[in-house]
Amino acid sequence: MQKPKQILERNEIINGLFAYKPAVLKEYTDCWYIEYYVMHPVAKELTRKRQKVTSYKSKYGVREARNMLRVIVNRLNIRLEQGWSPFFEHEDGRLLETVPMVTEKFLNEKTKELRPASMRSYKSIVGKDFLTWVAKNYPTVTVLIFSVLQITYK
Repeated sequence: MQKPKQILERNEIINGLFAYKPAVLKEYTDCWYIEYYVMHPVAKELTRKRQKVTSYKSKYGVREARNMLRVIVNRLNIRLEQGWSPFFEHEDGRLLETVPMVTEKFLNEKTKELRPASMRSYKSIVGKDFLTWVAKNYPTVTVLIFSVLQITYK
């Protein structure tokens, strides 16, 4: 079996944040799996995901289970192609947005709630100091990575 890094070098998968290796059905003697690789957003490397599907074989028979699982694998590959990630299935997909985008949305929401004097203060601190510091020290940081890092503001 080839290692994911070799596949990345040969450009057989989509490059970028949502890189993946398509899902396939693996039929072993004791167990069946749907297996695929997907880019981990924090570690920046391909991670193998496996889903055990042996119950289909015992429930529907070998031939019918293969047909059903081919459809499931095709649907999974379509989702992977569109940028779906199993790492955000139960979390918010907006966690991959950059810090300037999130702060702009934050300020737009606060505009509706706060007085103009308070908004000037928010924009002064967030807009000038914080965003300048983030651009200088962590230019490519996303909100997910930012929440994981322990950053001290000087």
